[in-house]
Amino acid sequence: MHLALDFWTGTRNAELSSKMVLDPHILVGRYGRVAVLELGSNIVEHAHPQAQGLIKIDGPDRTILVAGRRHVLRDDTMVLLWPWIPHGGLASEGATTRVLAMNLHLPYESQLRARVRKVVFAGDVVQCEIAADGIVLTVESQTASAAGTHPAAGEEITAAWLPADTLVFAAR
Repeated sequence: MHLALDFWTGTRNAELSSKMVLDPHILVGRYGRVAVLELGSNIVEHAHPQAQGLIKIDGPDRTILVAGRRHVLRDDTMVLLWPWIPHGGLASEGATTRVLAMNLHLPYESQLRARVRKVVFAGDVVQCEIAADGIVLTVESQTASAAGTHPAAGEEITAAWLPADTLVFAAR
């Protein structure tokens, strides 16, 4: 079970917790949590086991320190962090920045059983639409030809990948 207030590493740090105010709108689900955070002061360097995406909603730009390097969270940027990457934040004087924070649990075992829904060939790329556990994914891989060995629609497969190679986009 993941608690919404367990934002960093599973332990409550009084110094860290006093630096931020949590918006009451926090969604916790099977793959992580999404929260709106109001950041009004510096955040001490910390790390957590989830990958994290930060998007500025409103307020002044915010400096995010990632592994000792400065990055600016602006209206046109997003900060993406892998698990256990040390990071913190520097506040703008006297102002609060509202941030959408998405903490995602990356799978330690990066494979799942899925059923192939559709197979499409585009030149030297094969695209398979697979469904597993209520999620539909499109997977691409290089292929020599459509005549090669590929999964067929309706076939059950094991899909395996490296979390570091994963990009997910919402369906439109």
